[in-house]
Parts: sequence; structure tokens; C-alpha cells
Amino acid sequence: MHSLLDALKEPQRYGIAELSLNGTRVLRTVEKPKEPKSNLAVIGVHGFNPTFFKVYPKPIPSWMNEMEITDAISPLLDSGYEVIPHNVEGWWKDTGKPEDTLEANCQRWG
Repeated sequence: MHSLLDALKEPQRYGIAELSLNGTRVLRTVEKPKEPKSNLAVIGVHGFNPTFFKVYPKPIPSWMNEMEITDAISPLLDSGYEVIPHNVEGWWKDTGKPEDTLEANCQRWG
């Protein structure tokens, strides 16, 4: 179980966000960095306005042949748009493997 507030033990396994000093803006996102500059995971919950599709009209697979949300956020930052982080507290599961997806679907809420 992780949240964005938890110190990830292996941040190099995740997309990582680097925040402003006051923590109110995302400065950079990096997918699975070899030398992470933060331990804040970019989890799979995002909200974008229509500007996102103007800046990033066609998703391009990463070197791992996956669609990476960090690759989608970077063009927004590079174009001068503000990306606002939200710290998630509570249960969170990386669903990168089938067994993790099954566990997430079995999670009881409430």
C-alpha cells in the first residue's frame, strides 16, 4: 500500500513527480528514473482539460512500448502550462502486473 505521501522504497520502479518547493506545482515527471530526484509516485488518476489534447494530440509509446502518463504530462510543462499535484492518502496499488490488478479489484471499500 502506498500513497503519494509515503516514501516509496523503490521510486525507480514508478513514474516520479518533482514538485516546486512549496509543493503546489509539478515541475517535472520522469518515468522509472535510474536516479530519482523524489519519492513521489505519479499514480494512475488524472484530470485534464481540453488543452491537454491540443498539446499532446497523439500518444507515442515509450521505449517499453507502453503509454506513459509521464510522457503526456511533460509536453504540458514544456509548453508552460501549470500541472497541479494532488496527494492521495489511503489505499493505492500499483497495477502493473496481472496479480496486482486482481488484488486491486478484490479490495473492499468502506
